[in-house]
Amino acid sequence: MYLLQIMKQVHLELCKVSKLMCSAFGVQIAWEIGVVMLNIIQTLYNFYNRYIVRTSRSSTIADTIMAIILCFINILKIFILSRVCKNATEEGNKTVELIHTTNGCNTDIETQEEMQQFGIQILQSPVIFYVFGLRMDNHILSMMLSTLTTYMVIIVQVSNSLESNSDITDIHF
Repeated sequence: MYLLQIMKQVHLELCKVSKLMCSAFGVQIAWEIGVVMLNIIQTLYNFYNRYIVRTSRSSTIADTIMAIILCFINILKIFILSRVCKNATEEGNKTVELIHTTNGCNTDIETQEEMQQFGIQILQSPVIFYVFGLRMDNHILSMMLSTLTTYMVIIVQVSNSLESNSDITDIHF
């Protein structure tokens, strides 16, 4: 019974810490995700201009390798962040399985009621990491990939239509 009360308190504290972290670091994480996405879009568009359209300056192998390394580091940061949040969520929610497997083993009515209350508590406040409504797990990686793809298609189509438009004259900055 005492162990169950400790587990119940630990779960409540874990929920509080996850909500506190989401509110404290939410702006920073969202900003970092936005910066990473902009860097990747810029790099992919530069690759498109260098190697497909060939309108950009001649690139060296060192420039290309550096851009690939920076993209890889940015993607790795988001991947690690989402994996850590996903693993913490899974570990926090394994408590539900533990409660359900041990619920029928004890014949003490008071312990069973305490376990049922704990199970309800876990179901009402699961351990989940959110950043401005975005769940920090593998979902964010798929969302980023679809957003990057959409923006790249839009940028390439707009740049091609601007290049083919004869009404637009060369603008030098």
